[in-house]
Amino acid sequence: GVQTTHGGTSKGLVLAIHTDAAVKSPVAGIVVFAGDFRSYGRIVIIDACTHDVLLAGLSRIDLLAGQPVTAGQPIGAMAKSSGDPPALYIEVRSDGRPVDPAPLLAPR
Repeated sequence: GVQTTHGGTSKGLVLAIHTDAAVKSPVAGIVVFAGDFRSYGRIVIIDACTHDVLLAGLSRIDLLAGQPVTAGQPIGAMAKSSGDPPALYIEVRSDGRPVDPAPLLAPR
């Protein structure tokens, strides 16, 4: 798992993303949450039928809960940064449990 800033481990991916980069949805589905969540910052959760996909670390979100989203559709942006590149966290869940995101996120 990935060590989180909150002291736990996760089963997600952490990707260093170019500063101010657009973030696109890795899957098609329905946005079930878009906004600030606890200490995780701005997150988007997409219900992709068999899985939920959580994306965290965005500085801007460009959609609302309830909206349909297509794979590759822009959903927000990363922060502008002059230091280390911002980190995008991606987690895939099935039945509420984190699962290996690689099969769902692999290019087709």
